[in-house]
Amino acid sequence: MGRLEDEVEILRSRFPQLTFKDPWVLIPDYPLPNVGWGLKSCAVAFLIPGGYPAQKPYGFHASPVLAVRGVQPGNATPSTEPPFEGAWLKFSWDSPEWNAGADIGSGSNLLLWALSFHERLLEYS
Repeated sequence: MGRLEDEVEILRSRFPQLTFKDPWVLIPDYPLPNVGWGLKSCAVAFLIPGGYPAQKPYGFHASPVLAVRGVQPGNATPSTEPPFEGAWLKFSWDSPEWNAGADIGSGSNLLLWALSFHERLLEYS
């Protein structure tokens, strides 16, 4: 297997229901932080860029369209990008540090990227 396939398997070890529809990843039951979203989890999708891992991923999508205490986040936008069913909201998000090493476990990877969405979703507390 190549690096991308290996990373998808590592993601799957944490999110067993994951769907990989190259170049998209769907995590159908991503846990949400308790900041007033009104849900315990949602679907999350993200695009793996063509130049990965040298080119880092950017942004992620959530479905259903999320709102905190009834208000949709002002800096997230409706999106039709993901090739998965449902209404999607795109969150801008950039990895604070991206340093993908030759060894998947020694630097940035897709699992750390997906886990970092929690930080972005906490911004609405």
